Amino acid sequence: MKTDIKLNQFCKANTITFTRYVDDLTFSSQQDFGDKIQEILNIAINDNFKIS
Repeated sequence: MKTDIKLNQFCKANTITFTRYVDDLTFSSQQDFGDKIQEILNIAINDNFKIS
């Protein structure tokens, strides 16, 4: 899925671990990535995902 590829690339570039199980997306890191959350959301929203 193209969204997974975009999220994986973004997360790798920002030392964030991204995992997905069906429609459950999880992001984690040993570093604070609060300033990156909006970029992650934008990737999902731009690919027509709804955030709940």
